[in-house]
Amino acid sequence: MSSICRNCVRQSIPATKSLRYKDLKDVSSTRIIWPVVLGYFDRVRLLCGWCELRQDFRNFRVDRIEEIVVEDENYPGTRHQLLKRWKDYQQARYPDAR
Repeated sequence: MSSICRNCVRQSIPATKSLRYKDLKDVSSTRIIWPVVLGYFDRVRLLCGWCELRQDFRNFRVDRIEEIVVEDENYPGTRHQLLKRWKDYQQARYPDAR
């Protein structure tokens, strides 16, 4: 796991974040995201959220997050509305998953 503390990621979910993230090609970028959920799998943890740069929901591997900065602004709407949008997105993308 990266130097980013797992509890720091979990506790920071309600607010808008600026992430410095390294992709699978080891290219770093900074993203503004609105976190929705933290997913746990056997070998990897994912921070799922709305990415301002891509204007779409994206998954970020926690072990590739180099830095998290909590921004002063909150995302538009409520967390419940964002979660519903993410669930609708997941259902449309993976209609056979349940």
